[in-house]
Amino acid sequence: MLKHIFIIFLLVAFNCNSQLNIDSLWAVWNDTNKLDISRLKAIDKIAKEYYMFSNPDSANFLSLRMYDFAKTAEKKKWMVTALNIQGISYNLKKNYKKALSCFQNALELAEKIEDTIGIVNSLGNVGVIYDFQGDYSKALEYYIRKLELSKIIEDDHEVATALGNIAVVYDLQGKTDIALANYKHALSIFYELGDKPGVATTLSNIGVLYKQKGDLNKALEYYNKALLIEKEIKVNEHGLSFLYYSIGVLYKKQDKLNLAIEFLQKSKKIQEKMNSINNLDYIAINLYEIYKKRRNYKQALSMHELYFNVKDSIRKMEAKQELYKFEINKEYELKKQADSIINIEEKKILEEKRKSDIKEQKTIRNSVIGALVLIAGFSILLYRRFKITKKQNQIIKTQKQQVDKVNQELDLEKNKVELKNKEIVSSINYAKKIQQTILPKKEDMDAFYSDFFVFYQPKDIVGGDFYWFKCFDKLSFIATVDCTGHGVPGGFMSMLGSLLLDSIVSSKNLSPPEILMELNSEVIRVLNQNGGGEIQDGMDIALCVVDKKNMELHFSGARNGITIVSNGKSIVYHADVIPVGGAFSRKSKLLKRDYKLNTIQLAKNDMVFMYTDGYYDQFGGEFGRSIAMDSFQAILEETAELKEEREEFLLEKLTTWKGDLPQIDDVLVMGFKV
Repeated sequence: MLKHIFIIFLLVAFNCNSQLNIDSLWAVWNDTNKLDISRLKAIDKIAKEYYMFSNPDSANFLSLRMYDFAKTAEKKKWMVTALNIQGISYNLKKNYKKALSCFQNALELAEKIEDTIGIVNSLGNVGVIYDFQGDYSKALEYYIRKLELSKIIEDDHEVATALGNIAVVYDLQGKTDIALANYKHALSIFYELGDKPGVATTLSNIGVLYKQKGDLNKALEYYNKALLIEKEIKVNEHGLSFLYYSIGVLYKKQDKLNLAIEFLQKSKKIQEKMNSINNLDYIAINLYEIYKKRRNYKQALSMHELYFNVKDSIRKMEAKQELYKFEINKEYELKKQADSIINIEEKKILEEKRKSDIKEQKTIRNSVIGALVLIAGFSILLYRRFKITKKQNQIIKTQKQQVDKVNQELDLEKNKVELKNKEIVSSINYAKKIQQTILPKKEDMDAFYSDFFVFYQPKDIVGGDFYWFKCFDKLSFIATVDCTGHGVPGGFMSMLGSLLLDSIVSSKNLSPPEILMELNSEVIRVLNQNGGGEIQDGMDIALCVVDKKNMELHFSGARNGITIVSNGKSIVYHADVIPVGGAFSRKSKLLKRDYKLNTIQLAKNDMVFMYTDGYYDQFGGEFGRSIAMDSFQAILEETAELKEEREEFLLEKLTTWKGDLPQIDDVLVMGFKV
């Protein structure tokens, strides 16, 4: 469950004492009258302690601002710190290539300015990346360099941390005894320093090793020692949850089921308190097995459902990470193409310079010949000059032909690159046209509703969000849908979703929950998800059936809710947390996807808002946070008061909030009155 605990400790040591008020830190950072060093310390704490693990993208953004400010202020040691923070944020998003580049740049700069602490930290971080990539020999090389330098500068804390990381690598290589020796060496140093977090972490790691060796009593002894310290210092909720989990698993292996349940439930409670799904699937599956063994089927089913819900959430997060990697690679390819064009231009400049150098050499040689003429005589000069000039002309002619040939080849290559880029963009633009044709016509919705608007702004040329509408006399079906991902992958999913909704609603007389269940089945069937297919994408959807005659609205949702503004006040109707399609389809047949039905009586001027999560998840504002649901509801209340130009109002609010930050997701907000 937690085999890299020492590596994690190295990266998150700064996350245990996050007590300072973030508002006061922002005030220091934004106060231009403060000392440069004070402002740098403030933004350093904000990035590390408040955003690094909850929002790595924001931490990355802050590290860039920190780097630029440190560079302007000529604080090179802080530039090293900023590069390390940036690398850690990439590492948390599993973009090891960029993380390694940041750490190596930090190491190079630290060595250049002889920043010993920066060198030590950067060596450790480079080692971490090689460790995560499975290059254990490289990881050991950097950890040992860190260890030796830490000994030279007599930094015992870094010596102990390096020993812990070295132990992790030996453990992963199956060299358990060597790993254990390094852990115990690190433990003795942490004890001497009085470093209780270090002691607790090392005791936990030693417990893991004894568990691997099959010595459960010894493992339990070390886990309990670590637990006493973690409960005393109260700074590492993740570590405390891990220990409760590990002890619970050991009791389960010893068939002490009451104790196992007690400790596993404590671990689960901490994870839920932190609103974290990390390792919650391991906790749930162990509790499921215990309850099942004790024939407590109600609790067993509950843990089974929790297990698959967590796995589904993890799958969705992994899908977003894969999409992020895809976009990074796409960005890299486009940049590489752009760089190739720049290189072509640079080669042209070099060729022109070469021609100029040849001309300059000719002038120098002629000057030398002129001096010889004065010594040897006018006639010899003329003869030699004639022969040299003839030879040089031939060289220049040959070189000119070579340069012309190179220029032609470079022009041809440049044209190929530009043509390829044009073809890619043209294909995506055509995909956009296809996607737009499946969206419902606004005039059809205007004809049914007394007041209607839609604000639709995809992140890329094509989007993964879409809206859908069908009308049958006094009854309308309307939906907002958020497909997994955005860009081209999301665009394909949106077209599939629209076509399936058309087919289901047109051919069957179903209620909103039944429509969602049928849509779920069709997505699973078409994408072969139940059979273990590789495509495990899904959809979040809000679906409303509007009965115009009786002024009733019937709503069902899969992760997408709706808001109704009545008399200036907003009421939120939440959706079920179960998605449509996706990895959730691999659950037991007992776990049927049921969606609840909300029936709402509408008043004459009530405005119904349907939306996806792109608007209220957008980062921005003074502190780089998301808009959040409360602020979004206030915006909807203002929008409902407007008679026209609602799209412009929503765009202005979003643009002002976003500022210079990029749009992070597709945005869709739709509103209507009956």
